[in-house]
Amino acid sequence: MELDIIGGNYQHRFQNINPQKTINWYVVSKTNIEGNKTLHSLFPTPGLTRKFTITGNRVRGIYVATDLTTNRCFAVIDDTLWELFKDGTTTSRGTFTNGVNSTLPVYFTVNTNNQLGIFDGGSCADYLDSYTIVTNNGNLIGNTFNLSTNTLSTISDVDFPNEAADRGRVYFSNSNDTTAWAAADVFTPTFKADSCIRVIAFREELYCFGKETMEIYLNDGTTPFTRREGTSLLYGLVAPHSVAQHANGIIFLGRSNRGQPAVYELTHDYKVQQISPHSVSWQIGKNVHLEDCIGYIQENKEGHIFYYLHIPGADTTLVYDNINNEWHERKSTKPYSLTDGTTEQGMFRGNCYVNWDGLHLFGDRYSGNIFVEDYDVFTEDSLMIARRRDGIIYTQEYRPLSIDRVEIDINSGAGATTGQGNDPQLMFQVSKDKGMTYGNKRFIPLGALGDYSKRVRIHGLGIAEHWGFRFELTDPIACVIVGATANGSFGAV
Repeated sequence: MELDIIGGNYQHRFQNINPQKTINWYVVSKTNIEGNKTLHSLFPTPGLTRKFTITGNRVRGIYVATDLTTNRCFAVIDDTLWELFKDGTTTSRGTFTNGVNSTLPVYFTVNTNNQLGIFDGGSCADYLDSYTIVTNNGNLIGNTFNLSTNTLSTISDVDFPNEAADRGRVYFSNSNDTTAWAAADVFTPTFKADSCIRVIAFREELYCFGKETMEIYLNDGTTPFTRREGTSLLYGLVAPHSVAQHANGIIFLGRSNRGQPAVYELTHDYKVQQISPHSVSWQIGKNVHLEDCIGYIQENKEGHIFYYLHIPGADTTLVYDNINNEWHERKSTKPYSLTDGTTEQGMFRGNCYVNWDGLHLFGDRYSGNIFVEDYDVFTEDSLMIARRRDGIIYTQEYRPLSIDRVEIDINSGAGATTGQGNDPQLMFQVSKDKGMTYGNKRFIPLGALGDYSKRVRIHGLGIAEHWGFRFELTDPIACVIVGATANGSFGAV
């Protein structure tokens, strides 16, 4: 019989109902015009190769400053602005002197006056219709980098909103001048008494997120900006740094005005749809300090639109595929050893992301290094990527089912030439109690490099009423899982 082992990360809070886990694999589905072997398969997440080596504790933001003549890439590492060059070299463009919060994300804007704005302090910024727009969540810090003279300076205008009294309101600069701000250029969302904690520009409109409501504004040509009537929404934002946009919508960690945390997508026609199923919402909502979650969107080389949500309380990263509507989990090996000499898995180490002319760059959460996504390696900065898939539970009308053999359809012969992975092994475990526990690990050879006809199978699994299967891989190889079959019968073998 065929085993449906392909799926996403949907472990239920009652694990015996649904134990599915998918870590560092993701679902790829066949399109109507592709003649793939199966409808669905599991692809391995690609590796990370170091592109830029910079001394520091954390990469807090990466940005490509693009206009008609400029296409320069910058990163903020701790309290320093760095420029990146495609040959792998870097140049320090100055250190912030007005104080920073060295763990929070930074926000960038660029205007047509060759000004790069950098905003810090846990607050948010964006750019629309020649205006730099900010909201002050407390301790807003602003700097301007002149792209013509390569000089970094503090925004010192007395009307720049960096006081506690400025919190919860929306401010905008003078037209095409990040350094100049007017006290009158401010508005407070009016639909409901709700402080604005995030602004984002999307399709020529300004979206203002509060903790309980959302309001949409536009530049009406007279007084930037005016609320677009009839578009206010009763959805609030849980995590200010979770908001990210792609071509067709905005994704964020929020809640309805009376609901629990969930991931939503807001489309261009002002419709809000929950995209996290109950199991994923539970995985998110059971954690504390959700306001610290960070989200961003990557459109990878295969055309998947991935929304990454870093959840510090769970020390993991959940990823939503906007193309396949599937979730998976992404974890990294932490680049240090515990007191007993072992290592552990934690959040995906890509703390921030940017696509720079096809270079998919991820900034490290553990250092100042910046990595490029690499489909030819299956490690992250030479560290192991541990992959795991826990499938659904199989039962045949609650009758005892003997399984003599399981054969896994996999891309055999993808072993490494030397070192770890030259004799790759798939770790296999069986659960006979509805996915609550798994038995001893058994190791299945996947075949050396070039052994494409290697059959991946395991014998003598026994008898049970409920069957669950777990697959794990730590070898650095391109392991694609296509499917599996089982030979068995009712009753004893």
